[in-house]
Amino acid sequence: MRTRIRAALLLIILWGSTGGIHAQTTSVDEDLIARLRSDNLQTRAAAIPVAVPELLKRVWADDMSWHHGSLQVLREAVWRATGDVYADDRRPLAAALVKAAADRSLSVAARCEALELASLVASSESVPLLAELLTDPDVGESARVCLVRIAPRASGAAGALRSALASASPERQVALINGLATARASFAEQAVRSWLNSPSAEVRMAVLRALGSIGGAQSLDALWQAAEKGAQTERMAALDSILRIAESLPAEQARPVYEKVYTGSRDSVEKCAGLAGITRVRQAAAVPLLTQSLLAKEPDVRGLAALALAEMPGSSVSVRLAERLPVAPLEQQVAIVSVLARRYDAPSALALFRAAASERTELRAAAYQALAGNRNASRQEVARVLAERLPAAQAPAERSAILSAVVSVAHPSLLAPLMNEWEAGRGNTEVLRALLAVADSCTAAGREEDAAKVYLLVAENATDRSLLRMAAASLKDAALRQDFASRAGFVMHWWVLGPLKGRDKWSGQDAFPVDSPVDLSAKVTVDGEEFAWKPAAVGDPLGELDLAAAAGPGEDSACYAYAEIISPSERDAWLRLGSDDGVIVYLNGQKVHEFKGERNYALDEDSVRVTLRRGTNLLLCKVLNAGGGYSVGARFVDMEGRPLRLEQRRP
Repeated sequence: MRTRIRAALLLIILWGSTGGIHAQTTSVDEDLIARLRSDNLQTRAAAIPVAVPELLKRVWADDMSWHHGSLQVLREAVWRATGDVYADDRRPLAAALVKAAADRSLSVAARCEALELASLVASSESVPLLAELLTDPDVGESARVCLVRIAPRASGAAGALRSALASASPERQVALINGLATARASFAEQAVRSWLNSPSAEVRMAVLRALGSIGGAQSLDALWQAAEKGAQTERMAALDSILRIAESLPAEQARPVYEKVYTGSRDSVEKCAGLAGITRVRQAAAVPLLTQSLLAKEPDVRGLAALALAEMPGSSVSVRLAERLPVAPLEQQVAIVSVLARRYDAPSALALFRAAASERTELRAAAYQALAGNRNASRQEVARVLAERLPAAQAPAERSAILSAVVSVAHPSLLAPLMNEWEAGRGNTEVLRALLAVADSCTAAGREEDAAKVYLLVAENATDRSLLRMAAASLKDAALRQDFASRAGFVMHWWVLGPLKGRDKWSGQDAFPVDSPVDLSAKVTVDGEEFAWKPAAVGDPLGELDLAAAAGPGEDSACYAYAEIISPSERDAWLRLGSDDGVIVYLNGQKVHEFKGERNYALDEDSVRVTLRRGTNLLLCKVLNAGGGYSVGARFVDMEGRPLRLEQRRP
C-alpha cells in the first residue's frame, strides 16, 4: 500500500513541477524550505510546524506560481515521509497538516488540501482533531474522507465516524455510513443498523448497502424485514446485502439464507442468486434441487441449473442424474439429457446410450444430439446407434435429430446408411448436408472416390446454394471441379467478346443486334477496332467465368458472354445468375434481367423465371465492369430448384 501511495505522489509531484523536483518558490523563505528538505531529522522536525502553515497560505493564492511551488514542496515532503528513510517525519507532518486544516484563517481550498495530504501520513494521534472537523461545514467532508483512508492503520478513526452519526444531518449521515462501509468497520454494525428506521429514504438505503460490508448474521432479520416491507429499491439493496453476508458465513449458516432467497424471490435474478448460493454451499447435495429447477418457469433459472449440473465435479453427479432420468417427466428428461451431454464422463455416456433406446421419441431425439456432442462417447459406437435408428425413424423431429447428429459425428461408416436413404427416395437437404459431412471424413480417411461421388451427388441435387458452396470448397481435382459445375447445371461453354471501353456507354446500347442470332464467326467493329468472339470454358466448380482471363483486363468496360443451351422440350425454369459487376441478360433475343450496380460475384445472387423453348436457346450476358476483376456465371434449375443438366454447344 505504501508503495502505491509513494508512486502516486511522485507522479503528482512530477506532473506539477515546472523546474524539477527541487523547484524553489520565491514567496517563502528559502532557508525554511532548505531546512524542510534537510537530511537531519531534528532540523526537519523543527521546520515542519512552521513551514506547513506558511506553505498552505500560498496554496490557491492569486499568483499561481506561488500555488504550484508551495504545493510541490508540501507533496515532496509527504512523499518522502511515506518511505522508510524519512518515516519519522510522518507524525509531525500529520500533526501540522491537521492543525492547519482546523485554521479558519486559511482558505477552504488550502484546508482541504491539507486533509488530502494528511490522509497519507496521519495515524491515531490525529483522530481527535479530525473528529472535531467532521462538523465543520467547510472541511467536514474532507475530514470524513481522511478518517476513512486512515481507518486501517489508525485506531479510533472508524469510531469517530460512528460517533458523529447521531448529531449529523441526513445528508452527512449518508456520507458517514458510506465511510464506515468503506472502512469495513464491523464494530459499528449495531449503530448503523439502528438507522434503518430513519425517516430519510437516502439514509435507509445507505444503511442497507453498508450492512453488506460490515454486517453479520445478526443483521439478517432486519434486512429480511426491509426486503419484505420496503420499496423495490430498498428490497433490492437489502437482498444484495443479505447475499453478501451469506458469502461470509459458514456453509451451514449460509444454506438457509440462500434457500429463503430462492423460495421467496419474485423474479428470476433473485432466484438465480439464491440457487447459485445453494450450489456453492451444498455442492453435490444440491443435485435434487438443481434437477427440479430444470423445470422452473423462468428461463434464467433453468439455464443456471443446467450450467451448475453440467459443471459440478464428480461422476456421482452423473450417476444421480442417470438414476433420475427414467422416472422424470418428459420435459425434465430432455433437460437432463442436455446436461449429461456436457458432463463428459463414463456414467453420462452410458445414460445417453440408454436414452437413445427409449420408447419416447422426444427423448431419443435429444439423446442423439447429446451423444454427438459428448466427448466421452465413442464416435464409432455413436455412429452405429445412428445408423441403426435412421431407417426406423418415422417422426420428422427424430429423423432431423439423427441427421443433425450425423453431421457432428461424421464417421465414415455412416456413408452407406445415408446412401441407402437417398436411394430409397428418402433423401432431402438434411440428408445431403449429412452426406457432405461424412464425405469430408472419408477424404480424411483416404476414401477420395467415395467422397467424390457424394460431392457430385450434391451438385446434381442440391437446392440449397450453401450446400453447393460447401461441396465445392472440398474439391481439389480440376476435372472433378468441372464435372461438379456441369452437374450443378452451370453453363460451361461460352464465347466472349470485348472488353469494350466505357461501362456507362454500353449500359444503354449494344455493339450488335441482340435480338438476332449471334454470328460467332463475324467480327464486331467498335470505334474502328475489331473484336472477335473467343471461346472460353468454365473451370470453377461454382460456374464463375473469369472474364479478365478470357477476354483481358477490362477497367470501365463492357464484355459480352454468349452460350447456346439445348432443351429437349419447352419448359419453365429458373435462371440463376451471379456477376461482377453489373449484368444485362438476354434469352432468345429478349431482355430478361438487368443489374447495373457494383458487386462481387456470388453464387445464384439473381434468380429469374424463364421459359426454355424446345431446341437451342440463346443466352447473352453483357457484363458491365467498373474496375478490377469481372466475371459472370449462370445455370438453369427446375421449378423446385434442382439443377437441369442441359446439353450445350461446344466450340
